[in-house]
Parts: sequence; C-alpha cells; structure tokens
Amino acid sequence: MKTILTAAAISLCAMVLALGSVQAQEKYKTIDKNSPYTVVANDYSTMCARGVTYSYYQNGKTYFTWAGLYMNPQITVVDSATGEIAKPVQIREYNYKERWAYHDYPTMLVDKKGTVHVFMAYHCQKLHYLRSQKGGDINGEWKETVIEHPTGYPFPILTSDGSMFVFFILNKDPKYDRPERPLYYIYSKDGGDSWSDTVRCMNRDFDNVKEIYIGSMKLAPKQGKYPERILLTGTLAGVGGHNQCHKDIYYAYMDVKTMKMYSATKKDLGTLIEGEDEWREITLLDTGESFTRPYAVGHNANVITDPKTGHPMVGYEYINPKKGFTTTFVMWNGKRWGEPMPTPRGTRITDMFVDEKGKLTAYVVQGNVLYGYQYNGTEMQALGKWEAPDMKISTVVRAGNYSGYKPAQFVFFEKVENIKTPTGAYKVGFFDGTLKH
Repeated sequence: MKTILTAAAISLCAMVLALGSVQAQEKYKTIDKNSPYTVVANDYSTMCARGVTYSYYQNGKTYFTWAGLYMNPQITVVDSATGEIAKPVQIREYNYKERWAYHDYPTMLVDKKGTVHVFMAYHCQKLHYLRSQKGGDINGEWKETVIEHPTGYPFPILTSDGSMFVFFILNKDPKYDRPERPLYYIYSKDGGDSWSDTVRCMNRDFDNVKEIYIGSMKLAPKQGKYPERILLTGTLAGVGGHNQCHKDIYYAYMDVKTMKMYSATKKDLGTLIEGEDEWREITLLDTGESFTRPYAVGHNANVITDPKTGHPMVGYEYINPKKGFTTTFVMWNGKRWGEPMPTPRGTRITDMFVDEKGKLTAYVVQGNVLYGYQYNGTEMQALGKWEAPDMKISTVVRAGNYSGYKPAQFVFFEKVENIKTPTGAYKVGFFDGTLKH
C-alpha cells in the first residue's frame, strides 16, 4: 500500500502541554446535575461562524473538539461515570488572520485503545493530522503529520476492525466560476502510522451541477442482510457559481470491506458513483431544476438506520417557496422510500440517533429552541423541546459519532455570528437531553 505521508512527526507546543499536564491534576469542572446543560468553554471561534463539533465516546469517556479563537483546535474529555470534565487543551496553534474559515473546523476519532486522532483541513489546501499519545492523554505531546493534498470538510470514520477512513471534499475551483467538489477518502489500517493514496468515490461527469455537499456520514453496524457500512446523505449545487441552486437529496452507502458503493436498493454501483444512471439510482428526492430560487433544499441532510431492520431513515430540509424551511423525514421500507413526514416545528436538523429503547429519534432546531421527534412506525411524534436561555443553538449532537460504540452525552454549540473581530463569547458544552412538553 503506497503511502502519501512523510514519516516525520512534529512535537507540538511542548511548554504549553507541560503546563496543561499540571493543570490536569486540578479539578476543572463537572457536569451540572441541576441544569440541563453545562458550559465547558466560551471561546468558540467566530472565524468558523458555524457550530460544528465532533465528539466521540470510548472507554467510558466522551471527547469533543472545537475551533477556539483564531481557529486554534481545542479538546476536552468528560468521565461518564463521575461527570468530571478535563480542562480544555489547545492542541495546535494556527492563529488564522482571515475572517472566514468555513472548511477548517477540527474533526476526530478515538480508537479502542483511547488514542485520539484529530483531523483539520487548512483552507482546502492540506490536511493536518494530529494524534495524541497512546491511551489518549490530551495533556501529553501531540504529534502532527501534514497530508499535502487539497482537502475540505474532513469526515473521519472508525470501523469495527480499527480501520480509519477520512472522507473529504476536494475543491477543484477556488475561483468558483465552474465549481466542482468530488468526494474522496483515504484510509489507514495501522492506527494512523501510514495512509493510503486518495480514492475518489463520488463525482459527477454528465452536467454542470458538480458540487457535492455531504450532509452527514455515519457508520452503521452489520444488520441482517446489510454489511457494516458507511452511510452518506447530501445535496448537489453549482449551477451559476459556488453554493448556488441547491437541489435534490441523495442517499448511498459504502461497504467497508469491499469499499464498493450501493444504493438503498442494494444495487452495486462499484467503487465510484459518477454517471447519470448511478446518480439517478441514489436520488431520494428530485427537486427538479432550482435555477429560479437558489436553494430547493437546505445543506443539512442526516441519516440513521433502524436497529431491527437496518433500513435507513433520512431527514432533510425542504424549502417551500411560500412557507420556507420544512424539516422532513423519509423511511425506507426495504423496497422504496415511504411518504414524507414533515414536522410542525424546527427548521434545521442537528442530529438523528437511536435512543436507549431503540427508537429512531431526531433533533431539529429553530433559533434558541431545540425540538425532539421520534418515529412511532407511521409518523414523527413530538417528544418536547429545550429552550436554551440567552443563546442561539447551532448544533446538538449525540456524542459517539455512530462508529459502533455506545453514545454518552449530547454536545451543544451556540450559533456564531459572522463578525470581524474574534471574541470568546460563544458557548460549547454538554446537554443532558432533557426535553419539556
């Protein structure tokens, strides 16, 4: 297997991390049992301007990472048994000077041995791979490898055999006059010591709608006749320029053993979805041409599978020209997609997950209110809501990242406004999932 990485690893911020090791001996904070949420930090970066988090549950601990001021990646960990939260650690200093850094928030994995793997793109030019010491001491030395390949929006996935996949969008046109964003991935079979060459798995070669926007990507375990697989949902854009004319909702999955792509009907699409017939096969919702309105659907499609059947449920944001956003869910019945199930409240999906009783559950947000819904076999039934005081909710996700391990808490991020001067005024923390009717 050919490697695309240099063997050298760079030790980072030794003095800062040494101080962090001393601070780790002190009790920083614990989950507030008298409140539905606990604020861990107030330094979410305005350079990112989106509430994006990756979290991971492993070995009784929940890790999560975010971009702090000037896009410097931060990380913390909470002990699920005691509720104790470690003092956040800055694992790399980038000090962005630009106002926008949409593509560059950190994402992460935690392997079965507890080692933490953080991935962060740098302006679609390269990928920084940061790895903790074995066992996951976040206050120890972090080592970095730079992958010199244009990458954006990295999606890391850890499979049951310990393989790591990192999917990413390749931005092929920074000038945006003829935007293309095919989907690629790399993988490692040895815990991140070496990585494969890039593999292209989704492209569009038959029209000018070539920007692929992945809404969500999750690992689903082997279920019945379904193999262990990586689920993908998303939309398309690109007509008239970058991020224009969003249309359609698609769903596909990749068998992690064969690395072949499949549609909901289990049709073998090979290792690359590219032609018109293949794209037609994975289209869940055809919105038609959307040139008269820039968006027919929103960016945030999501997915989860039924633990009994393995069939997927997809949630998406349909934009009605007269009524605006309508959050809608669709269930696959083994042969076809069912009738759309719109929800009365909420405009943006933050997450879909299976709760402790095996129920398919979704969280959607509108302003400072989080709404919960659950599939009862025929429709999405309202569970309740959480009204977050003094903040606009951007994201509430179930920690665990759907890679075969039991989830722990929920992680929330406040919506960040687009302002010129970075400021430590935006909250990140844990939410206990309490919804009120």
